[in-house]
Amino acid sequence: STSLLGWGPDPVFSPSTVTSSTPLTPDIVSLTVDYGGRVDEFTKAGQYVQVRAPGSNDDKAVAYLAVSAAPRDAKESGTLDFIVKRSDSTAYLFEGGGPRSLSVSQPMGSGFGASDVLRGYPDFPVSRFVLACTGTGISPVASLLRSGELELGGGRSAKLYWGVRTKEAWQDDLLESLEGLGVDCVPVYSTPVQSERVGYVQNAIEEDGVQVPRNTAVVVVGQRGMADAVRKIAEDAGVAKDRILSNF
Repeated sequence: STSLLGWGPDPVFSPSTVTSSTPLTPDIVSLTVDYGGRVDEFTKAGQYVQVRAPGSNDDKAVAYLAVSAAPRDAKESGTLDFIVKRSDSTAYLFEGGGPRSLSVSQPMGSGFGASDVLRGYPDFPVSRFVLACTGTGISPVASLLRSGELELGGGRSAKLYWGVRTKEAWQDDLLESLEGLGVDCVPVYSTPVQSERVGYVQNAIEEDGVQVPRNTAVVVVGQRGMADAVRKIAEDAGVAKDRILSNF
């Protein structure tokens, strides 16, 4: 059997209570759901779930949401956290304070597999991660950084390029928390912000260059145009293809 996108198992939905729904902007909401006993199934940063309104059997109304919490934190709290953008399949999350419950599938996908790249090429160990994402693509990247899977410190660093439209308070809070994990964060704005990087994520990475590519791994989450451009920049610089990771 296959899922809606043609890979992986069919989703198995179960009712989940919404424990928190906090608008971050008119078009972005921070969502927490009580995942109960199924939380042990969320094992890898980068995994996602399918979500739909309770009682809905409309396959077109299914949203694919990547978890923003680290697996160990989710297990401790029994909840899953998401950063969700308004779209046709998520519009109901923004109405009247949002729904009290949702139908949520099992965690899907194999995650980023970042720990695997730390074990390969012993002569050229990974000493640097470059992470690229846009908008709510920060959700699975935050999960990865919070998970400790990158084993930062002790000579291994991470630099995050995050493409966003405008400067918002919730972004600053999130960036501050990620910088607290030892991540060098570079927000890239598509509308001019004084003293900040402006333009496209891929251009910012190209301008900075990929330092020591044979010891670098790249994580990319976002629309195909950006993801393909970042992948090409990394490959052209000399990053090994199997060290360029995505969660889809």
